[in-house]
Amino acid sequence: MFYSKQELLDIGFIEVGDDTRVSKKSVFHGIKEGVIGNSVRIDDFSTLKGNIKIGNHVHISSFCSISGTGGEIKIEDFCGMSTHCAFFTAIEDFINPTLTSPSISSEFSKIISGDIKMQSASKLGASCIVLPNTTIGFGSSASANTIISSDVKEGAIIGPKSRHFKTYGYRKIDGIKDLMHKFLKDD
Repeated sequence: MFYSKQELLDIGFIEVGDDTRVSKKSVFHGIKEGVIGNSVRIDDFSTLKGNIKIGNHVHISSFCSISGTGGEIKIEDFCGMSTHCAFFTAIEDFINPTLTSPSISSEFSKIISGDIKMQSASKLGASCIVLPNTTIGFGSSASANTIISSDVKEGAIIGPKSRHFKTYGYRKIDGIKDLMHKFLKDD
């Protein structure tokens, strides 16, 4: 059971591509200027809200949370994420003395907000967390349980290490570009 193009437009997306398979068990809140490209798959129990732009040939696995309420989330072409990944464009400051709750006046809390960009051909393993003001570089990949709190370089292979990620090496970017070009030429 998938949403029709018209149903997705009615939800608030301003553009919806062809050959999309968006599960009717996924949930949408407050979509603003949202875009879904061609050949996009969004699996069961994923939640998307706010300002989200999804490119072509993107897969969002089950139980992902994509929250563009504090900035724009842009997921470019050929990206994928495994189950339970979470994107946050707005988070509370957990370091400085603040109070936390939507019922508390903003003078008592501090919100950190910003955009998230997942560049083409990048991928995330299960349960990755992406924080505001980050760019995940072209062709990079993050292993399971990685917290991405700063920019990831093009082609980097990263994984969890304490509070920040560790770069283990780099993928062959030219090979990824060749595959993308070949795929689009054959399509």
